[in-house]
Amino acid sequence: MSHIDMGLGDIDLIEDEDADSILNLEDGDGQEVHSNRNFILLTNRRLIHVTVDGKNRKTTFVSIQDIATVEISNNRMGFGPFIWGTLAFIAAIGIYNVWDHQLGSLVGSLVVAGMGIFIMFEHVTTPRNMKATFTASSTILQFAFTSRQSYQDVSGFVNRLFHLKDSTQ
Repeated sequence: MSHIDMGLGDIDLIEDEDADSILNLEDGDGQEVHSNRNFILLTNRRLIHVTVDGKNRKTTFVSIQDIATVEISNNRMGFGPFIWGTLAFIAAIGIYNVWDHQLGSLVGSLVVAGMGIFIMFEHVTTPRNMKATFTASSTILQFAFTSRQSYQDVSGFVNRLFHLKDSTQ
């Protein structure tokens, strides 16, 4: 039996088990575990998910032979922010034309137009919420990730998982 120190305490590996890959599920480069509180360790036998939240630590172990499917999904917001941004511009024009105050109509319309710009800017620049779902017999493990680079990291991790699964059968 060997131990791997992940900075959060040791993870015990079973006999003839070797660590293969680590996937950092927090923002970052996706490969290194620094003071990470949410990561997946792939060994030649198991998938180990470690989450630390304050003083609570949760570790989930799943045999890679039991993993049947992996789904990577993207939770997009759609066009809603663009619609709200456009409505803010229309409201800003209305405020400017209807409000009978020289300074108030200008400031009010600029504030509402600024809110519309912010809504659209935030939609374009915010990383999408993505989720990977691993289905293993009666267990479903879901991992959220947000970094744009993380999609490539998770996809490569899943490919490596299935390669290990095929090579150990």
